[in-house]
Amino acid sequence: MGYHSDEYRLSGAEDVHAILAWAADTARPEQTCTLYIERIEDGSPGLIHLAGSDPTEDD
Repeated sequence: MGYHSDEYRLSGAEDVHAILAWAADTARPEQTCTLYIERIEDGSPGLIHLAGSDPTEDD
């Protein structure tokens, strides 16, 4: 099975709720949404998972 993702980098949002509302309005019915914060630590980029699920992860 293959997966496809649409990825967006958002800035200037008031809070997480505004981003989740945008995602719900933007996503097609068959899409899932996952929200991460991008963070740089010691010069290395990383992601912090905030909401949603990754369909590629095993339960």
